[in-house]
Amino acid sequence: MEIVSDRQVTFKKDICEKYTLKWKSKNWWAVFTISGEGMFNVQSDFGNYSYWWRSPGHRSFKEFLIDLEPTYTMGKLNDQRPRVFDVKSTVNSLKKEVIERRKEGEITQEFARSCFDDIDRIRRENSDTVDQYFSILHEISFLPKLYDFDYSMIPCRTEYDPMLQGFMKHIYPEFVRILKEELQDN
Repeated sequence: MEIVSDRQVTFKKDICEKYTLKWKSKNWWAVFTISGEGMFNVQSDFGNYSYWWRSPGHRSFKEFLIDLEPTYTMGKLNDQRPRVFDVKSTVNSLKKEVIERRKEGEITQEFARSCFDDIDRIRRENSDTVDQYFSILHEISFLPKLYDFDYSMIPCRTEYDPMLQGFMKHIYPEFVRILKEELQDN
């Protein structure tokens, strides 16, 4: 029902569906609210997320949600959140680069050892954020030299927030299963 008034604002009232999920074996819970027009909202033990898909195609919104790829869905639900610095993946990428450069003869054994010392410092100081990581990079000398001091080329891996990853692993698949069952029953 669309309401039009003499003001500059119009509004449309819509009916939404609410799904409350509770796990028996764990203390997890989630409350999903969706509308046929593409509104998705959830509050859960694994965080609160929302997104509005304005064009879900020529199918129902529920069918659209069922067909979404998990990585695409995480990207949309993570929309306003910063990605989290991934120390382990970054350290692995740095080590791989040093090893490859050493094998190709681009750097000496001593230089490679110094790079590994720098990498160990990054790991030891447990850089939790990208800012901390780049602060350490500006304090050490060998790794930046490996990349000709072009800091944009130095690997810096990030990942989605761990709470969102937990949501996508434990909560969202159960919601999709419920939607599938609901559509099969209709």
